[in-house]
Amino acid sequence: PRVFQFFRRYHRPLELAAKITSSIPGFVYVWRYLGFISASGDVEAFRELYKEVGKIDFKSYSETMLMLGKHDAWDILPNIDVPTIIFAGDRDFFTPVEVAKKIHRLIPHSRFVLIPKSSHYAPLEYPEEFIDHIERFLKDCLKRKPAGRR
Repeated sequence: PRVFQFFRRYHRPLELAAKITSSIPGFVYVWRYLGFISASGDVEAFRELYKEVGKIDFKSYSETMLMLGKHDAWDILPNIDVPTIIFAGDRDFFTPVEVAKKIHRLIPHSRFVLIPKSSHYAPLEYPEEFIDHIERFLKDCLKRKPAGRR
């Protein structure tokens, strides 16, 4: 996506901004206000996450993300034969909902879960809902007899 081209082009000021803002405890509220994370997010967990953001080498990060964008594994998704759950957040700009839905369509018998008002950080924003979906998924997996195994 364009955001990673932007990161690559402006990596030095972004790194400086990340270092400065990641040390400001209240900055998580700015991210909330901008809509990058939901209002229900665990503030302390996001503070810890943003401390790590301050350590990112944005040039390397953007190069990695751009290369991942060129990687194509769509053709192997139909070969996945293990229980798979795909989570999506309707505010996720790293993995947009349509991409998550395509992954779901390509992986046989996968389960798709949309967590409304969440970003890429849905487990931090809605931990109870996230855990509930995983628990139900695992219980359902245990109920099913594995294909081809006896």
